[in-house]
Amino acid sequence: MRLAGRAAWHLLAVAVAAFLLSPLVLSVLVSLYPGRSIGLPTLATGLTPDWYRIVLGDPLYRQGLLSSLAVGVLTAAISVGLGLPLAVAEFRHRWVRPVAALVVLPALVPSVVLGMQSLVAFEMLGLRGTRLGLALAHTLWGLPLAYLVLRAAYRRLDPRLRDAARSLGAGPWRAGWEVTLPLLVPSLVVAALLAFVASINELVMSLFLASGSVRTLPTIIWPQVRHAVRPDVAAASGLLLLLAVAAAGVALAVWRRAARPR
Repeated sequence: MRLAGRAAWHLLAVAVAAFLLSPLVLSVLVSLYPGRSIGLPTLATGLTPDWYRIVLGDPLYRQGLLSSLAVGVLTAAISVGLGLPLAVAEFRHRWVRPVAALVVLPALVPSVVLGMQSLVAFEMLGLRGTRLGLALAHTLWGLPLAYLVLRAAYRRLDPRLRDAARSLGAGPWRAGWEVTLPLLVPSLVVAALLAFVASINELVMSLFLASGSVRTLPTIIWPQVRHAVRPDVAAASGLLLLLAVAAAGVALAVWRRAARPR
């Protein structure tokens, strides 16, 4: 009876995983279909990476991909750069906690609202249509993710390690640099990757702020899927999917390695 119950739970886990992963797998398969219209490849049709070569060779798609990568890296850097000191300050000072709680609020606000306010604010600052403006807007979603990861990691640190460094003569900054920061490196990597993925997949705020030569890949894909989905559009979407999956895989590997007992 116990064996049957365990088998049932395993089957349920497999079914849930298949349900969650099937859209991703189907998206990649569609992008490998050799026909001129979208479809699922079969044994008769085979697979082809030609659409990916076409997308990577197209100046418009290539420019959008490079912009997405640049904005994603900027978003990750800003999110981690703000999230780490905020997590430390929130742990040490009670008065920071209400301010820190507000950082998570944008994650609960519809993206169209964030896009509208970002359009007005960045238009006044002259940042609309720039990679920095897009990165600052994407930080509204990247920062909550980075902050929550770093907050949880910092709270798990053993305070005796910092106390030992202080007792040996290290000042607060040196103890933080040589003791705390190395212990937080895996969490910093995970936080940066989550903010990066949130940025490269963001569409609505980018539609408000992108213009001219600074257009992310989702903003290039969106106008084309409104009328018909072509294989090259499926391949461009597949690039975003593969980037997100790769970043998530690296984050999971780093997190699991840091969680191993030493």
